[in-house]
Amino acid sequence: MRLNKIFFLAVVLFTLMFGCKTNTTVDILIKNARIVDVIDGVITEPLDIAISNGIIIDIGNEYNAERVIDCQGKYVIPGLFDCHTHLANLKLLGDSIEQDVLKKFVNRGVLYVRDVGGPIDVISEMNNRIASGIIDGPEIFYTGPMLESSPLTWERQNLRLPDFTVAINTKRDADSIINVLSEKGATMIKTFKKFKPDLYEYIVSEAHKHNLSVVHDPGGPLFHPIPVDKAIELGANSIEHAKALWPVVLKDTFKHQHDRLMNAQHSDREAMVKLIYEIVESGAESVSKNKIVDIGNTIVKEDVYMCPTFYVSATLYNEDDVPDKSDKQQVFRYKMLRAMRDIGIFCIEELNKTGVKMLVGQDNIKPEGTLAEMRLMKQAGISDIDILRGATILPACWIGIDDKYGSISKNKKADIIIINSSPLNDINSISDIYKIVHKGKILQ
Repeated sequence: MRLNKIFFLAVVLFTLMFGCKTNTTVDILIKNARIVDVIDGVITEPLDIAISNGIIIDIGNEYNAERVIDCQGKYVIPGLFDCHTHLANLKLLGDSIEQDVLKKFVNRGVLYVRDVGGPIDVISEMNNRIASGIIDGPEIFYTGPMLESSPLTWERQNLRLPDFTVAINTKRDADSIINVLSEKGATMIKTFKKFKPDLYEYIVSEAHKHNLSVVHDPGGPLFHPIPVDKAIELGANSIEHAKALWPVVLKDTFKHQHDRLMNAQHSDREAMVKLIYEIVESGAESVSKNKIVDIGNTIVKEDVYMCPTFYVSATLYNEDDVPDKSDKQQVFRYKMLRAMRDIGIFCIEELNKTGVKMLVGQDNIKPEGTLAEMRLMKQAGISDIDILRGATILPACWIGIDDKYGSISKNKKADIIIINSSPLNDINSISDIYKIVHKGKILQ
């Protein structure tokens, strides 16, 4: 009996050390892969990954394969998500540019996007063409149009892209629009800026009844009709833009004035503008670290995710592009953009300490924007592994597809990026791609 146990343990040890070769032939075998485990934040010893029909069927055993990729000395990570795009805008650039840009996303390892604002027919048709193989591009999980009460902030965008933004002024509007979005494949909705609280609460509840998560952008830098804390209280599932926290975390000296003006029966535009100037002049000194920590703890408790979108601010603000002091409008814009950047970074640094889940999203349509966003998140103090999680497992969990997406494990989609060095030492390693396995094909 003792000899049998020793023999069994020896077989187990041998299998763990050397794998067990099967007679099955798979489509692709990735050999000697050091897998970056985005869930546990570790890197495995070299293992073989067996792939058939675009699915990981096994890890750790040897297989015969039609195609073999030797990854000796290399690392593998899951396909990346960009969690804040507006890809419908590519339609304005022409078919050739649209197809080129979408393909470049894939070639950079961005195999999925969370698209948070665009005409539902445009974005669903684009996603269908990608899914059917007519064009190359990332898989799109989308909201459809931005939703807001009248008057619409981005109504001029509807002249170029009809139904880019859609008005919800009544519960009947909400019922109609949410039904259409659900029927046309949306997996979430995007609420933007102006709503009365009772209508917003109804929209969120109806979205959830249709299994649609809620992405919320409260609007400009200050004076939000549905501020971040209220949106979370009413059931929003993710908050877009680091600057969105600004009015919620103002120091009391500014907060009392801000809220009094916001809640006044008749808006005092002159007083609002004056206060904005004062707050902007104070920059990061206008906000309270304790209030950031408090809202961070609320975000964690309610399992809400944050998408900072630093890249969009970086494209607008150039510190060296100092305006002409005689142009007051330019000077104010420069100071506003600088304050938005500084406050966004400060807020995210503090939220990160509370354990808020951060998503990687560029708020743009540039293939290079995803990695640029990752670099900016690192500058804000987020660790390499948490940045990588924000582009892999966390988006999959937020969307509710982590059973098939977001990490490298058996029975998940075999969308895999092979890179030449560890991203846990330097997130920039993600740009040094050796090969990509996507939809059963080997790219590059």
